[in-house]
Amino acid sequence: MKGHYIPQFYLRGFTDPDLPDGHDPFVWIYGTDDRRWRRRAPKNVAAETDYYIHDSVEAGLSGLESIAATVIREKVLAGVTLDDEARYGFAMFVATMMMRVPAMHEHVGDFLTELFGLMQATLHQAMVEDPSRLEALKEECRRETGKCDFQDARPEHLDPANARITATHTAALGMSFSALTDAAEMLARMGWTFIRSQSPHYFITSDAPYFMADPKIPPAMWRTMGTGGLGSPRIQVTLPVTRDVAFMAGWHGEGERRVESASRRLVSEINYRSGLCARRFLIAPKQAFPGAERLPPAPAEASS
Repeated sequence: MKGHYIPQFYLRGFTDPDLPDGHDPFVWIYGTDDRRWRRRAPKNVAAETDYYIHDSVEAGLSGLESIAATVIREKVLAGVTLDDEARYGFAMFVATMMMRVPAMHEHVGDFLTELFGLMQATLHQAMVEDPSRLEALKEECRRETGKCDFQDARPEHLDPANARITATHTAALGMSFSALTDAAEMLARMGWTFIRSQSPHYFITSDAPYFMADPKIPPAMWRTMGTGGLGSPRIQVTLPVTRDVAFMAGWHGEGERRVESASRRLVSEINYRSGLCARRFLIAPKQAFPGAERLPPAPAEASS
């Protein structure tokens, strides 16, 4: 079964508003590799077979999506101030959009693999210096389980040069989702701004919609210096909600405010952030949008 790592209800908020007669709703997809535009139905975007592995994860995400869709439809898009319950529900949605995507899982997987490598190197060095430690581990294993699956292991088998321990997809998923509640609680305490754009100055999104950065760091250095964490006092979070509304949060106060008729410059800046965090593709209601001029052009066709 295909699992959508970007919710379908969310993707439908970025469909082309000028739908030709007889056509089903579609979004425009810009590939970051081939730098070409394609038209796709939301159901065919951001989905991979058995991505979340366990049905229970899919069920949990589906429940969160249902709550978020209601809050967005009845509160955010209607311009109604969110009560505490709706605020926390939306905070969970924002946190989920950070934690559920492949870009996050690849990042976490790389971190875990590096951590495992450091642990392996430390263990190898200890066993080389004192081989009796390995024999003691074998004895402890036999005593506690009745057997030892690494009975024939020798110190050289632990050498990172001979074997590498890598994090599984399941481990990356587990660690990512373990931080979901903490992230949502931090987001709920921040000051919020909902920004509304006007046609044709649409917001875009991507396969990694959540973005956070310290705006005091020059944008050109975000990739090399990092963007900071949620606890950073200057951190600024952005998430496109629909083609017409974007969300911004930071430690600048409490509650929420709204910006109507955002300038093209502001929409362009938020779209630029969406483009920076894209893993494989951007998602847009139109091929032309504020910030589109920053996209690299499609490669020239090979001459025959």
